[in-house]
Amino acid sequence: MQNIIGRSEEKEILQSLLTSSKSELLAIYGRRRTGKTHLIREFFKEAGLFLEFTGMLRGRASEQLWNFTQVLNKTFCPHPQIKPPKNWNQAFHILVDLLSQVPQEKKVIIFFDELPWLATPRSDLLRSLEYLWNRHLSQRPNIIVVLCGSAAAWMIKKIVNNRGGLHGRLTKKIHLQPFSLYETEVFLRAKNIILDRKQLVELYMVTGGIAKYLEQAEPGLSSAQIIQQLCFTQHGFLRSEFQPLLASLFDDSELHIAIIKALAKTRKGLTLSKISEATKKVTSGRFSGALKDLVASGFVQFIPFYGRKKRDGLYRLVDEYCLFYLNWIHGKDPLIRFERSPEFFSWAGYAFE
Repeated sequence: MQNIIGRSEEKEILQSLLTSSKSELLAIYGRRRTGKTHLIREFFKEAGLFLEFTGMLRGRASEQLWNFTQVLNKTFCPHPQIKPPKNWNQAFHILVDLLSQVPQEKKVIIFFDELPWLATPRSDLLRSLEYLWNRHLSQRPNIIVVLCGSAAAWMIKKIVNNRGGLHGRLTKKIHLQPFSLYETEVFLRAKNIILDRKQLVELYMVTGGIAKYLEQAEPGLSSAQIIQQLCFTQHGFLRSEFQPLLASLFDDSELHIAIIKALAKTRKGLTLSKISEATKKVTSGRFSGALKDLVASGFVQFIPFYGRKKRDGLYRLVDEYCLFYLNWIHGKDPLIRFERSPEFFSWAGYAFE
């Protein structure tokens, strides 16, 4: 737990799960790279029997089940070793049998990381997970199940607002936000990176307080040097982050990218019809769904018009990294020096707002 910086409210929630005398089901979601996996792993890894099952992006069901089986074999060391089951229903029955060997007084934390990658439409994992919880795990007072995903829209629809077997079953939920400006300063100081307030704000306007991006910063550099290294060198971490980031979150990422690019061109935001015009896309259910995905994932903010219908309003791009990438990195000379130009001050004013 000592390796967790900030996150005081989240740690209180997690601590309440450990001290609970009943089974607990937690959903944690938020933008990719915010540190969800780190938070859960560092908090729980020594708090009891910790089982971590991680989804593979676009992995086949057989691959996911093989990975699941390897975790069971390494944790429980059964003889003979467990062979990969044919489906998730069988996999979870094996898990239940193994958990019966664990004393009731010992906490068991079952962590499903990147659940949306595991629960693909034809995998039937979600239905099997619902049965696992309702029939078995909810009856054991020492069980903590953590469902984690970066595809926030999927997590909200399928888990938080579940209409099936998990409806009303969540005992806690965490929407993990990027670091605040204060937490960013604390995080950097822990890495021996000392910046004055002006430099701190400049770096925050590029990284948005995303933990993974801040991890790339090196001691001894100014904010301008850190940004130059991250964004304007050939192998800079943030130079090629944009498309892979969105592709990992959304199945139809081309539409999401088109919407983000349209919104990046205006400061005040765009209405639904104006986004449709800018992207040359028809305002279908698929189009509206993509916008909802972006709002739920924290990339876009919806500002309703006062006194109008709920769906009438402006959509604004609010993800700092996406704003910076599309204004300063995309299609630009990798050796550009962005600071102190009129364009920089114009962008900085908008980003700070």
